[in-house]
Amino acid sequence: MAIIETNLKQICKLVTDGTHDSPKLQPEGIPFIKGKHISNGFIDFANSDFITFEDHLEVIKRSKPEYGDTLFANIGTIGSTAFVGTDSEFSIKNIALFKPNPEKVDPKYLYYLVTSPVFQNHFKLSRSGAAQPFISLGTLRSRTFRCESDLTQQVKIASTLSAFDDLIENNTRRIQILEEMAQRIYREWFVHFRYPGHENEKLVDSGTKLGMIPEGWNIGTFDDLISFSNGYAFKSKELLKEESDECYRIFKMGQIKKGGGFDASKTKSYIKKDRCVGLDRYVLKSGDILMSMTDMKASVALLGHTALLNVDDRYILNQRVGLIRPNNSVSVSYPYLYLLTNSKPFIDDIRSRANSGVQVNLSTSGNKKTNVTIPPQEVNERFDVLSHPKFELIVNLQHENDLLIQTRDLLLPKLISGQIDVSDLDIGIGVRS
Repeated sequence: MAIIETNLKQICKLVTDGTHDSPKLQPEGIPFIKGKHISNGFIDFANSDFITFEDHLEVIKRSKPEYGDTLFANIGTIGSTAFVGTDSEFSIKNIALFKPNPEKVDPKYLYYLVTSPVFQNHFKLSRSGAAQPFISLGTLRSRTFRCESDLTQQVKIASTLSAFDDLIENNTRRIQILEEMAQRIYREWFVHFRYPGHENEKLVDSGTKLGMIPEGWNIGTFDDLISFSNGYAFKSKELLKEESDECYRIFKMGQIKKGGGFDASKTKSYIKKDRCVGLDRYVLKSGDILMSMTDMKASVALLGHTALLNVDDRYILNQRVGLIRPNNSVSVSYPYLYLLTNSKPFIDDIRSRANSGVQVNLSTSGNKKTNVTIPPQEVNERFDVLSHPKFELIVNLQHENDLLIQTRDLLLPKLISGQIDVSDLDIGIGVRS
C-alpha cells in the first residue's frame, strides 16, 4: 500500500455546470440531470428532466459527462455522487464533474474516493452560502486528502467495492421487472377485465365515469377498501441528521419515487424513540402504503403517488404523507392497493379534486370519496395468489440490498484510508476484471 496526501487538481480535471441559467424543461429530449437525480451512486434517468438538443449543445460547451467520470453535486444537495457508466449523452446542472487522469487514478477508485465519508465530511465543512449552499471549484481543487497512489491497488479496491454495487444493481433490475409484471397483471385483470373466467361474464354500464364493468362487480369508494390516516407534525428542531439504534427513521414524501415506489436512500431525518411516546399509530409496518399528499404547483410530479414500505417498526410517519392500509371484507390486499394508487386513472381522479395554491394538496376526505371498481372476493383472492409472492420477493431483494449497502459502506472508508488492506479480504462475491 502507498497512501499519499494529494488533492483533486493533481489526479483529475474538474469542470462544473453550476453557473449558467437553467434552460426550459421539456417533456422529452436530452436528459437534464441535477443533484436530486443522483443518489447511492446511480443516475436516475427514469425520473430526470429533459431539455432540447439545442440547449444541450450550449450546456456541453461548459461540461460534457463521459464514461468513467464522477458527478458530485456541489450546489444544493451537496455530496450526492454518481459514476458515469454510460456513453449516452446527457446534461448536468449544479454538479461538479471530475474527469480522472488515467495515469494518476483509476476511474472507479476516484468515484469511491469521492463517496467516502472522510472525503464527503471534509468538503461539506467547506461549503458556503445559506439559502443555496455550495462548494466552490477552487475549494474542491485545493483541499488535500489521503488516498492510495498505486494504480494496481486502486483497481483492486475499486473492484472489491464494485462487486457490491453490481449485486445491488442486479437486484434493483429484478425488482423493476417484478413490479412491471405485477402492473401488467393488474392492468389485464382490472383495467381491460381479462381475468380468468371473463369470457363467461358480460360488461354492464356502471353508471359512473368508470364506464363499463363486469356484471357482478360493484362501484364503491376508496374508503370502502382502506383505512387512511395522516402523518405527525414533527418539530424540525427534534430531528437528527445521523441514525442510531435508538432512533426511528422519519418517512417523508421525498422518499416516494416519481411514478410510485420507495427510495430508502432519500432517508435524511431521524428522531429519538423516547421522543415518540404515545405515537405508536404512526410507526410503520411492512406492507404499508404511503401517499404523497402535497406537491409544488409548478411540477406536480409526486402528488398522489405511493410507496410500499418493506420493513417493520423502523420508520415513523411525517406530516404531508398519508398512510393507507387494507380494511375490507372482499380480500383486497396491499399489492392491489399499491398498483391501484399508482395507476393513471386513479392519480388523475384524485388530482382533479386537489386544492391548488402555491402548493397542490390532496385532502383525506377527497381521497376517500374517489370512486373505485370493487371486484368480487374470489377475483381478489386469485389476484393476491399471483401478486403477493412477487411483492414478497421484492421485499427480500430490498432487504438484501440494504445489507449489501451496509457492508459496502463499512468497508469503503477502511479501504480508502488504508486501514484495511484489500489483499486481506475474501468476500466471496466476485470482482470486476
